[in-house]
Amino acid sequence: MSVVIEPSEELLFHSPFTRLSKESLFVKNPNDHPIIFKVKTTAPKQYCVKPNAVILQPFKEEPAEDYKCKDKFLVQTAAFNNSLEQQDISSMWSFIEKSDRQSFCGCS
Repeated sequence: MSVVIEPSEELLFHSPFTRLSKESLFVKNPNDHPIIFKVKTTAPKQYCVKPNAVILQPFKEEPAEDYKCKDKFLVQTAAFNNSLEQQDISSMWSFIEKSDRQSFCGCS
């Protein structure tokens, strides 16, 4: 499974940090099957990430919007199993083996 995250290295937020700062992180699914992804941060009270968990259909992309920075984000992806379709996206992660997940980090 492959996933394209843009920007691939890091999100750059610009000062002043006393005002709303907005950057976009794009997750693209180049696969012929759905994937799921979620975005985590080390400072959840400082960021608003919407959407933070999504089922991403084949060949689609999802913008996730974030603001402020100097903390790390973790984007995790995994192939979407149709047998999990009736569950809430957040609870699906407990059924996905850690070895089947891909993770991408970055922010500055």
